[in-house]
Amino acid sequence: MPEPPKPPADPHAGMTKKGEVLFSGQSIEPNGDSADSVKSMAGTLNAALDAGASRVELEAFGGNPGDKSSEARRLSLRRALAIRQILIDSGVPATRIDVKALGGVNDRGNADRVDVWLRGAG
Repeated sequence: MPEPPKPPADPHAGMTKKGEVLFSGQSIEPNGDSADSVKSMAGTLNAALDAGASRVELEAFGGNPGDKSSEARRLSLRRALAIRQILIDSGVPATRIDVKALGGVNDRGNADRVDVWLRGAG
């Protein structure tokens, strides 16, 4: 008898979501005071890295839901790099930040966002 299909692995296993940064339309600049919230988030991330967390992961989205075109992925990459730079400027080590440019969302979240995750944190 064949084995039942395995459920897909959770891509966020061992990770804790620390924040979400929103963008408008095709913008690569965060909305309103989001840049300030990223700067304050950097302190929390640095403390967690000092306490044993291993990495910060940025998952960036842009374009229409489900759009995996190179244009959507480029938009999401530019957003991720903008947030990465704010974190670096706020003291988070560049060598501990990973970036994923995912294009259009495939979940029910905001289509124009960057999620900030911490790997190896409880």
